[in-house]
Amino acid sequence: MDLDSLKHTYQAASATPKSEAELADLSKLQHHPTLRRMRQRMVIQLGGIAGFLVLLYTGLDGHTKPWYAQAILVGSLLLYAAHELWGLRALLRPVQPAPLRQSLQQYARQLRWFGLTGWLVSTLAGGSVIFFFATTAELNATKWGFMAGMALTLPILAWLNAQLYRHQRKRLLQALSDMQE
Repeated sequence: MDLDSLKHTYQAASATPKSEAELADLSKLQHHPTLRRMRQRMVIQLGGIAGFLVLLYTGLDGHTKPWYAQAILVGSLLLYAAHELWGLRALLRPVQPAPLRQSLQQYARQLRWFGLTGWLVSTLAGGSVIFFFATTAELNATKWGFMAGMALTLPILAWLNAQLYRHQRKRLLQALSDMQE
């Protein structure tokens, strides 16, 4: 393949050209499309948690549940929300004003910690929801099976979430090792 045909193929495959203003806007971390989607997901999650907490007493008969079940549920959901906000903060400031290698190593440690705590917090939040509904329910064989299925699903979903952070951390560590070579 000669250079002219390669150039023609590249130009035919490229997307619509972006203006310099659009490219400058995309290069700002706060306006990045991926982060925008993550913020939207977080707003939806936090809105769902807030809606669940509002419906807790009226629609879900929270006033009939024991106080300790309510405290565990509210505490774990607030912990989950705080963890999500902490994660967004970490994503918005990945590189600190230190030398780049040190900053990336610190970010890799932070990702590892965030993946581990994310697994723990999401499992705790899901388990507290199960515990909340099971405190005053009359459990028969069908309900036991349903609750056992939910209890088995929670760690699997949390593990999949932790795998996402592990993959991101692995890519970051690979970039760090490439920098050292």
